[in-house]
Amino acid sequence: MECPNCKSKSIKGYICNSCGVDIFTFSKSIKVSNLLYNKGLEKANNLELSFAIELLCQSIEFNKNNYYSRNLLGLIYYETGRIGDALKQWIISSNLVKTNNIAMSYMHIIQNNPDDLYSKNEAVVHYNKALDCLNKKNTDMAITDLKKAITINPNFLNAINLLTFCNLIIGNKSEALNLITKALKIDKNNKITENYHLTITGTPPKQTIESQRQKILSQNLTPPPSAVEPKMKRYSFINFFHIISFIFGSVIMLALMFFFIIPGSVSDMEQQILHSNNEIERISLDYTNFRVESDTRITELLEDNENLYNTLTELRLQINIATQNDRINEARLILAANPLEAAELLYEIDLSLIEEENLEEIIQFRDSTFLSAASSLYNSGLQQYNLGNFEISVGFFERSLRFAEAQPEDLVFIDDIIYFLGRIAQHGQEYERAASLFLQLITEFPDSNVFSQASERLHEILSSNSEQDMEND
Repeated sequence: MECPNCKSKSIKGYICNSCGVDIFTFSKSIKVSNLLYNKGLEKANNLELSFAIELLCQSIEFNKNNYYSRNLLGLIYYETGRIGDALKQWIISSNLVKTNNIAMSYMHIIQNNPDDLYSKNEAVVHYNKALDCLNKKNTDMAITDLKKAITINPNFLNAINLLTFCNLIIGNKSEALNLITKALKIDKNNKITENYHLTITGTPPKQTIESQRQKILSQNLTPPPSAVEPKMKRYSFINFFHIISFIFGSVIMLALMFFFIIPGSVSDMEQQILHSNNEIERISLDYTNFRVESDTRITELLEDNENLYNTLTELRLQINIATQNDRINEARLILAANPLEAAELLYEIDLSLIEEENLEEIIQFRDSTFLSAASSLYNSGLQQYNLGNFEISVGFFERSLRFAEAQPEDLVFIDDIIYFLGRIAQHGQEYERAASLFLQLITEFPDSNVFSQASERLHEILSSNSEQDMEND
């Protein structure tokens, strides 16, 4: 089996030894992200842009590297007047994949058409002026600015909805209905527009509006896997002691060869021996001095290395603490708008790096965020399960379980999540995984409201396997 993240084959169970990713969860997250992208593409082609935006945002939550979802989301934003949000998605996408990425083409088109971008920006300026006028209760001036914004950018959905609201304020229901019809041609299921229609007529709008606009995209694409950095090579030092030993042995060998091979008088031999001994002493002295200098230098290098290591460790600790504080602060900022992303940020923090006086407060903040995220994900998973979208519901249930397991005493639906995961595995004929989940529920949650159902499901699987073994025998 190959890791879908780093392509390594060094895998132990469901965990990659190279990058440490849970292969089963990682693969499921990518698959769910792609399913949500395809559903979002289908909704976008059907001009159900609000649904498409919601599905694409969920796709990015499951896989932040899904640049196809970001490209499509940016395109929808751009066509409905949300220029800043569109550029944000395309810039992130182009940073994720720099080659063969259509986001680069989108930004290149905008760059080559500054007049179009300027006009759309001018529409946003008029829209912001209208908001300011409404805050000052100057409805007539707000209507004037909104009409200018829509004239410049006819697809500016937020401006159309706000102009509808202004007409409702002044009692011009016929003009408001015309604007509602125009808005529904851009986005069939816009909740704000539907609420306005319900307010005026007492009934929701009929989905009979046709459009001549072409489909935004026509291919179901699968995002590419992310890459990991290669490991750095290590190098070793040369052992100079071997060189000195080789020189030392060579000199002795030359002296002995000279002694045995060249005949001569005793005095000549003594002189040669004396010369050889002197040479040996000189080389030994040089080697001793070299060894002392080398040992001193090695000691200094080891001390410098230890100091650098300690400094690096301290810097890494400070960076980790700063990064962790940034995650906590960012989670506080986005909690109201995006509690799931806030929970993901808090899931990565290390409580051992929190100062003791702040620890209790951070734990309470983290636990309450986990509780909210787990409940939201469980409800989304249950909704998808009831609709028969089992693959998508697995993603929601597993993410919910991850947060729920951190707060088992506050959540009463952990056993329900395990049961639904077991039912989905059984439905997909993953009988071994289903049996494991049902057994876990029976063992850990004997007081569960689904205890008897889990027992029956486990009995069905075991009985089926037993009958199959008998048939094979």
